[in-house]
Amino acid sequence: MHESGIQPVDRRVMVRPETFEEKTEGGIIIPEQSREREEMGHVKAKLVAVGSQAFEDIEDPSQRPTAGMTVTIARYSGYLIKGQDGVNYRIINDTDVVAVLNGDWDVRQ
Repeated sequence: MHESGIQPVDRRVMVRPETFEEKTEGGIIIPEQSREREEMGHVKAKLVAVGSQAFEDIEDPSQRPTAGMTVTIARYSGYLIKGQDGVNYRIINDTDVVAVLNGDWDVRQ
């Protein structure tokens, strides 16, 4: 089990979205509600745990996304959950993983 204490089941996966600063560069504090909305709208995340049946539709096992990969996900998919490690994660369906990102990408919509 992941250190968060969370293990996705079936076709679900757990991702850790990029984090957002609590202040702007100018020093303005961003309200928590706005940060949560921004986190839910963000599409770049680290795949941290995979359910037992996730990605089974991909015939070639070597092409299936695995924990540790950086992925882009469907906007506003899944739901937020805070792990025992204090980190915010999102539990999403495996079909909400849109692409695996290799290298450094700035994903914005």
